[in-house]
Amino acid sequence: MHLGQWTVKTLPNCGEHSRYCSTRSSCRRTCNSPGPDRMRLFDAVAAEILAFGPLEPLLQDETVTEVMVNGPDLVYVERSGKLVETDVKFDGEEHVRRIIDRIIAPLGRRCDENSDG
Repeated sequence: MHLGQWTVKTLPNCGEHSRYCSTRSSCRRTCNSPGPDRMRLFDAVAAEILAFGPLEPLLQDETVTEVMVNGPDLVYVERSGKLVETDVKFDGEEHVRRIIDRIIAPLGRRCDENSDG
């Protein structure tokens, strides 16, 4: 199964993603000085459940203008017009598909093996 290249420029207004951002912000305000490890763990779990998984930190980075996923181990970003490989990794192709589905579902689209991608 080949996933092809997926490019994320702008994301639909997704209720789950908004809830992730709100929850993350609330946790940072109400947790009594959470340590960086605790917040990193919280961010990873919340992003996986409510947002766009391992792509979330890239999407929150204002210097990133484009995110390209070429497979579970190949994620690139564009910064200042330059393409840069990241250290972001997915657990496998199924994990990539779940995140893609989460991104495109609000658009009434779905990704399957018969899709042109």
